[in-house]
Amino acid sequence: ALGVSEYTRLGILPQALKNYFLRLGWSMGDEEIFSDEEMKLSFQSGTLNSSPATFSMDKLLWFNKFYLEQMSIDQLMEVVPHKDFDGSEYSKTILETIRDRCTTLNDFSINADYFFRDPEDYDQSLILKQCKKETPNHLSLLKEQLTELNNWEQIYIKEVIDKVISDLEIGFGKIGLPFRLALTSRVNSPSIDLVCEILGKDTTLRRLENFLIRLQDLKIDL
Repeated sequence: ALGVSEYTRLGILPQALKNYFLRLGWSMGDEEIFSDEEMKLSFQSGTLNSSPATFSMDKLLWFNKFYLEQMSIDQLMEVVPHKDFDGSEYSKTILETIRDRCTTLNDFSINADYFFRDPEDYDQSLILKQCKKETPNHLSLLKEQLTELNNWEQIYIKEVIDKVISDLEIGFGKIGLPFRLALTSRVNSPSIDLVCEILGKDTTLRRLENFLIRLQDLKIDL
């Protein structure tokens, strides 16, 4: 049992919480989503459940994601608790990019952090898992090819990555996952070519170079 303020802390929208609590002990056919006006108009004609209601956080999160998906970027900008979402076009682009990966308001901060700050550290277990002996050479070749790219757009960035993969005769995971780790310090993110475009050429190349230095400095047998 949590107080209402705890749901706010968890990143749950008020309308999602209200809609879910309404449905805990009441139904109107198979309908799940109700506006405030529909709640008032439909409540008396609905059905109150006689059995005890069972609370499900998973179901509440389903409602929350639904309501997040209905919000405009400007509306999200007003409610996401992250100081870097300042209304700039850059922050709007990031919101649009990560919104489908977010179930709570807090998820936006988690998924956006690397767009605003270079990784300060990397999980060594991820490096050991994703980076092999040949990874530094693969990433160095990718860095060379990206440095020569003049048109810094997603489609052209993808062409460079695909060409390097083809030239090296390796699967995407052999270079894509270490590359994602270099840019974001994680292995889950939006498409890596899109991340590159949003970050910009200078930031992408700087992070890649810093990661190569980190691999060189680590006293581990890749």
